[in-house]
Amino acid sequence: MKRRQKTSSYAECYRTDKEQMETLNDQAVRQALRNVIDPELGANVIDLNMVRQITLEGGKVSVELVLTAPGCPLAGWIVQQIRAAIAGIEGVQQIDVRLLDEPWQPRDADNWQRWIK
Repeated sequence: MKRRQKTSSYAECYRTDKEQMETLNDQAVRQALRNVIDPELGANVIDLNMVRQITLEGGKVSVELVLTAPGCPLAGWIVQQIRAAIAGIEGVQQIDVRLLDEPWQPRDADNWQRWIK
């Protein structure tokens, strides 16, 4: 019976295979963020259209996002998961996550009810 190795940080949880690690670019960040699931809606922050902007400056990654509900009690947890996912990308030196005070709107606004359980 194989035992799973313990990891020392959240970032290592996203480093399952060295070949999967990508160099720092917008596509790599978006792919990493697909691993961050909103626990209330059960979908990732990219598909839910929560990420408004990703900015790359050298090794610094800045992410601006909105929450699906104002005053969401899971905001801190979501930010922590975003940081952990991005930290798994080669070349990242600094991560800035900013919560925007604007309403969330699904990408497919006409079919928004599919995100409601």
